[in-house]
Amino acid sequence: MTEVLTRNDFPKLMDSLGCRTAAEIGVGAGDFSRVLLRSKIERLWMCDIWYNPSDVTAGYRAKALDVAAADPRAVIVERPSVEFAASLPDQSVDFVYLDAQHDFQHVAEDLTVWWPKMRLCLAGHDYVLWNTAANAPCGVVPSVEEFAERHGLCIHTTGANGCSPAARLRVAYDGTLVDPGPWACNFPSWWILRDE
Repeated sequence: MTEVLTRNDFPKLMDSLGCRTAAEIGVGAGDFSRVLLRSKIERLWMCDIWYNPSDVTAGYRAKALDVAAADPRAVIVERPSVEFAASLPDQSVDFVYLDAQHDFQHVAEDLTVWWPKMRLCLAGHDYVLWNTAANAPCGVVPSVEEFAERHGLCIHTTGANGCSPAARLRVAYDGTLVDPGPWACNFPSWWILRDE
């Protein structure tokens, strides 16, 4: 399998899996969309609702629209994640990256609705124990772990070899302590392959 040290390595993983379609759920300003578009995919759905009516969010939306305008493979989907997923046939998206709301309930909901839609790889960001921006626990780790355990799935994380629970916990703990960097790029990501 392709080595994924940071989330910027996902295009290599996507290409090695033969991904042709992808969906990014929670786009923000589209910075990670640019990374995903380095892959050989034919279509990237950039799904976000930019729900906070602030100048910052309006700026993020404008930047994401610029990303989509610069690459014909990118399509903005301005709908709630669950609604967009419901509009797609099962196993119609090769790669799905979740980076929207990070509380337990919303992550669990996204995992539930996107798992049947994904054909090859389901992934996401912020595999950390503490949300430094909200100064609160992050719901990604417990939600992803519970989902994977319920379905007997192997979770991989950036910064860990294989999918041992001890290695993942170390990544989640260490990731909480690092400087997140711009756009939280230094926070670990996770991924689950359908046929593993």
